[in-house]
Amino acid sequence: MGVRLAHVISYAFHCGPLEEGLVVAHQCHNPACCNPVHLRLMTQRENVSQSLHRGTFSFAPRVYKVPPTEHSLIRMAHAYRGVSAGSLAERYGVSKSLIEKIIYCKVN
Repeated sequence: MGVRLAHVISYAFHCGPLEEGLVVAHQCHNPACCNPVHLRLMTQRENVSQSLHRGTFSFAPRVYKVPPTEHSLIRMAHAYRGVSAGSLAERYGVSKSLIEKIIYCKVN
């Protein structure tokens, strides 16, 4: 369970069960906060509306160091041509460990 759910667990422990269709929102606008006094239930629409109003909602798309369209090419170069992870890392300008994750872990 990640940090993103800690506030939900804190709310449920201190305030009771969640209501269906509602999310636990931070009144303090600090996503890392787990203080039940700073949390309240609201709809996702209300939560997004508040984020938009205070300018903290992110519309930014995910940025990939290596585009997912290249992942299969990296796997094939490694498996069928014997190109090393180090060589692929240099070619793509990323770390060897990222290339190894793409090769062995099927990272998207």
